[in-house]
Amino acid sequence: MAAEKGDEYLILEVTSHALDQFRFWGTKFDIGVITNITREHLDYHGTFENYRETKFKLLRSVKFTVINQNLSQYIVRSHTIMDNKLVTFGLDKGNFNQKKVKLNLKIPGDYNVENALAALAVAFVLDIDQESAKKSLGNFTNLTGRMEEIKNNLGIKIFIDFAHTPNGLKQALQTLCSHTSSGRLIAIIGCEGFRDPGKREPMGEISGKLADITIATSVDPRGQLDLINKQIVEGLKKTGAKLDQDFFVIDDREKAINFAINKLAKKGDTIGIFGKGHELSLNLDGKKELPWSDKKAVERSLYG
Repeated sequence: MAAEKGDEYLILEVTSHALDQFRFWGTKFDIGVITNITREHLDYHGTFENYRETKFKLLRSVKFTVINQNLSQYIVRSHTIMDNKLVTFGLDKGNFNQKKVKLNLKIPGDYNVENALAALAVAFVLDIDQESAKKSLGNFTNLTGRMEEIKNNLGIKIFIDFAHTPNGLKQALQTLCSHTSSGRLIAIIGCEGFRDPGKREPMGEISGKLADITIATSVDPRGQLDLINKQIVEGLKKTGAKLDQDFFVIDDREKAINFAINKLAKKGDTIGIFGKGHELSLNLDGKKELPWSDKKAVERSLYG
């Protein structure tokens, strides 16, 4: 269909599962882009090293490699780049960085700056005018469920974000911290059942350190909710957080969101709702996908 419409470029996100299972077999990529690699899918890959090397498979047959500067040492060490040309980006270093390229973005967060620099690097490889590319990036607002703000009349800020890994949660909370000047930061978090259980405690610890109040709740628990929340709480306790003061455990996600908005939050506070983002279903028992939307749950809490 893209070819029929006359599209010149096609961007495809290739997961580590697809790379490991050769599901992209026969697809020839001109440019391979890796924005960053942090802990994810270890229930499948076993170790972070295996996960990282699987990601690098994307780069073996491309003409151009565009990667975050902090990954360049691993690229050289693993010998995954053959004859392809390398373009790097990063906040402070790389061919494209904040010191060399001035970007005025409407979306918050250093991770979004890195993503924009990666896009600009791709535009450079494709000989797209850099000023036009910078203008397009500056006009971009956001994607559904990715640091999406839900406006309201309560004097609080409410954001929905997909952050479901330790690094993703850390980046999101740091971004919200920088935009919370006077009030408190309230984080609603959770983890998936049967998915990398080792990340649960670190996510609790990260939220305990960066958020003023944390609510642990369901994010596709698949029948493991009690265990998941127990492990998240262990991480919270490492920061000295106390139950029913610094953190709460509310199994029902709808009730957790309503509690944060209508019971906890005060004027000037910021609420970050993490883990589901754009997704439209919730798996509680490991069998059935139930219709779900964080945005609609927020709207029900706000307007009844």
